[in-house]
Amino acid sequence: MDRTTSSPFATAPQGLCEASSLAAWLTQRPGVEVVCRDRAPFVAEGATVGAPQAVLVADRWHFWHNRSEAAERRVAQHRSCL
Repeated sequence: MDRTTSSPFATAPQGLCEASSLAAWLTQRPGVEVVCRDRAPFVAEGATVGAPQAVLVADRWHFWHNRSEAAERRVAQHRSCL
């Protein structure tokens, strides 16, 4: 993201579904500092190989989705207490 305009510098093209293709795409962009990702394991692997200097972060939707799933599991574990 460009901090002054709040717009993304680059967005990976649709169809990158392998770690090697994402790594190759990221390697062509050496200034990448942050990779916003979902839970797909190939994204973590591709980002680590293609942009080892970058910080991996969860996007807002996936962050809250993961938190709500964890809360739901916790409540289900204690359902008999309610």
